[in-house]
Amino acid sequence: MRNGYIVHFRFIIRMKLTLIMSAFVVMNVSANVYSQQKVSLDVQKTKLSRVLKMIEEKSDYYFVYGSSNDNLNKEVSMQVENGRVTDILAKLFNKTGLTYSISNEGLVVVSQQ
Repeated sequence: MRNGYIVHFRFIIRMKLTLIMSAFVVMNVSANVYSQQKVSLDVQKTKLSRVLKMIEEKSDYYFVYGSSNDNLNKEVSMQVENGRVTDILAKLFNKTGLTYSISNEGLVVVSQQ
């Protein structure tokens, strides 16, 4: 009787561990989805605010920023084919005095450095 209890107990422990490990894998995969989204852009002398709108339209990201920020009116030119959104943002904000942070829901907050 005791031996059957130990086998049953081990089985339950293994099932719980498998469930917990599966949950961690699923959460990790969903967190990486946003950072790996890719878009293509071809813009010439386009305001930075317009480029951010284009990225919103082509991805699951959405941007939040103050409309009074003069850096968003700077014109940029860029051609990217299947580039990661995070890499594109790094190039766009280079030497503009702007920075960004991304939340798990795809919200990108743009602010002054």
